[in-house]
Amino acid sequence: AAFQAWLKAKWGSVRNANRVYGTQFRRFEDIELPQEATHYGLYFDRWRFTQDRFVAFHEMLRERIHRYAPDLPVHAKVMSHAFEDPGRFEVGIDYERFPQLGRIAGNDCVMEFTGERPGEYACDWQTMAMNYTLQHSVAPDSPIFNSENHLIADGDTRYIPENYIRTVYWQEAMHGQGATTTWVWERGQSGDLAENILTRANCVRAFGRVALDLQRLAPEVHALSQAPAQLAILYSRSSLLPSKDYVDEARAAFEGAYFTGGVTDFVSERQIESGKLTRYKLVVVPRASHAPDAVVKALNGYIQNGGIVMTVGRCFMKDVYGRPRKPGLIQSGRGRLVAYTDPLTAHAYREILDRLLDEAMATRSVRIEGVHGEPVWGVNVRAVETDSRLLVNLLNLSREPRLVRLVTKPAASHALNLMDGKEMEFPFTLLPLEPVLLVLKLR
Repeated sequence: AAFQAWLKAKWGSVRNANRVYGTQFRRFEDIELPQEATHYGLYFDRWRFTQDRFVAFHEMLRERIHRYAPDLPVHAKVMSHAFEDPGRFEVGIDYERFPQLGRIAGNDCVMEFTGERPGEYACDWQTMAMNYTLQHSVAPDSPIFNSENHLIADGDTRYIPENYIRTVYWQEAMHGQGATTTWVWERGQSGDLAENILTRANCVRAFGRVALDLQRLAPEVHALSQAPAQLAILYSRSSLLPSKDYVDEARAAFEGAYFTGGVTDFVSERQIESGKLTRYKLVVVPRASHAPDAVVKALNGYIQNGGIVMTVGRCFMKDVYGRPRKPGLIQSGRGRLVAYTDPLTAHAYREILDRLLDEAMATRSVRIEGVHGEPVWGVNVRAVETDSRLLVNLLNLSREPRLVRLVTKPAASHALNLMDGKEMEFPFTLLPLEPVLLVLKLR
């Protein structure tokens, strides 16, 4: 009955609903919750109804609390599954609206030390970085509270090094984390509590050290966490349900963008519809098959007015209800539509985005390169100008040391490392999982 009432409020008449869904219902009371995607549009709306209802439940809880404590900050914790398989769309979480419920963005995230396991990175950083970026993009004024910070897997018997522990908390703060509690601070050693952080003296020491560093350098960390982005990747809610193509491509795009030396946002369909595109100079659309008409119209207007849009794969071929659309995005006006027909690797994204950011005249205060001017993979750079200073956060996520130099205007030959108070001359070596926070005087 609740679903039928939701549909009636949405469409007004059953004739309107039938026209969109391709169905032949005589009245709303005849529409049951679909169990399969025979009529895709109806199936899609079934899960949007579930998400709306779940958000409304939490809004009721918020209002009940604020009835008695109007100024009390509230949040609802969501697990960091925004970029997973299509089934995540069906569990009832609207990953854009939950961070907006209160003045705090609630979070439950996992990172993991790689160690001897295969892979090119020293830790599994991408899930955290993408989900935190999404939350910060849709609720930029709300600090992220990860109230269940999983950085050591339950029962993991491996040695976990101190630098990994420091990296987790430091880089989470760079992405907007304002508070966290760790899973799990417990002397017990059974079940989910086995091998937890409190049983590891070196990890406890690292935890204390990074906590003191974050307190000491709080103004600099906050400034870096608020560094503006000029590149945005579309968060395509409408493309989450049809297949895994969108999330796979979004992960590759984000990974490549992470090593361009610029800050990346996600821009949602709702934000685009409300006119938020103008803050960006480059927008990436990664295999987003479905989209609202208003989003396509806004992106075409963005191109018309000088913006650059990069699409990968067959994008915007259908509306949110799965009905074919022609045309989608078109080249027009002063901007550019850059289209790639096939999926891209993360390395390809980095190369392409680096070039397009220059073409868009995006401001990047600092570049990082090898001693011979070659590009460096696996090092995240985040920079911001504040109080006549250039703050630069560097983190080598690869498994090998990287010999690098910073390229700035005007050129600089050295900088002060605020982590240890020592001067660093260029070039210098970045060790894996050792955050470096540099300050350069601009004048």
